Amino acid sequence: MTYKYDVALSFAGENRNFAEAIATALQAEKVEVFYDEFNPANLWGEDLSVKLREIYFTDSRYCIIILSDYYLEKVWTVWELRNAMEKSIQEKGEAYILPVRLDGFSGDVPGLPNTIVYVSAESTEPEKIVDLFLQKIGRKKQDEGRKLNKSNFSKSYIPKLRRSFSDQEKKKFLRESFEHIVFAIGEFVRETKNEYPTFEFEVEKITTRKVLFTLYNEGNILTSLKIWINGQMWGDEIWMLHGTHIDVSEDKSTNEIISVEEHEGELKLNSMGMLAFTNNVDFMSPQETAEYIWEAICSEFSY
Repeated sequence: MTYKYDVALSFAGENRNFAEAIATALQAEKVEVFYDEFNPANLWGEDLSVKLREIYFTDSRYCIIILSDYYLEKVWTVWELRNAMEKSIQEKGEAYILPVRLDGFSGDVPGLPNTIVYVSAESTEPEKIVDLFLQKIGRKKQDEGRKLNKSNFSKSYIPKLRRSFSDQEKKKFLRESFEHIVFAIGEFVRETKNEYPTFEFEVEKITTRKVLFTLYNEGNILTSLKIWINGQMWGDEIWMLHGTHIDVSEDKSTNEIISVEEHEGELKLNSMGMLAFTNNVDFMSPQETAEYIWEAICSEFSY
C-alpha cells in the first residue's frame, strides 16, 4: 500500500517545539511527515474531524504520538489518538502507533494497550526520536555520508579526549538502552510474525523496568524472554532470562547481565554472561546488544 506520509505527528500545543524539531529533522532526511505547520493550505477550510481521520487512519504509514501531561486534555489530540488506535487495530499486530513518553510522563492512556512498547525522551532530545524512526524504516542519516567526505579533507588529527561519566549519566544511558533494546526486540518479533504466519507473540510490560516476551509457533510456546533493570548487586544493570518456564516475580536468576562501562570516551554496554565468552562479544551499542540478545534466544528454537 502506498501512503501519502511516512509518519504523522500527534502532540499537544505545549510540546510543539519538540514536535517541530522532530518534523524538521525528518523532513531534512527526505521523510514525508505530516506536521500541521508544514501543510497549512491542505488544512485551510477543511472539516478537521474529517481531515484528521484521513491523515491518522488512511494517509500515514506510522504515527508518532508524543504523550505528556497536556496530551489527554486536548480535544483534537484525543481525536487523533482515537483514529490512530482504530488504524492500529486494523493493522492486526503490525506496528503503527509509536508512542513517546515525554519528560517523564507515566500516566495511563485510555484505549492504548499496555503491550505496546513506549520510548521515553526529554524535551531536549528530539534527535533521539529521529534516529529511532530512521532505524525503524531502515534508512541511514544522510549527513553520515557528508561527515565521512568532510573527514577526508581534515587538516589535522583531532584526538578523542578521555572523560569520566557521572553516575547520573550512566543511569540515564542504562535506562535509555533498556528502552531501545525492548523496542528493537519488539520489532524483531513483529518482523518474524510477518515472515511466518504460524508465529505469534505476547509482550507484557510488567513495570517500567521489566518486560516479558513470550514466543509461540502453531500455538506452542517456543521460549520466553524476561528483560529487566536490576539494581540489587553491583548497581543498575540489564538482566535477561530466557526459557520455557519463567517466573515473572523472581528476579534473582539470569542467563545474561549487561552492564554499562566506559570505553574509549563513550558509554557502552558490556555482557558479563556465558554467552559473551562463547560468542566473543565486546563493548556494544544498544542496537548491537538487542541483536545479540535476539540471536541468543533464537538459537534455542531455530535451525
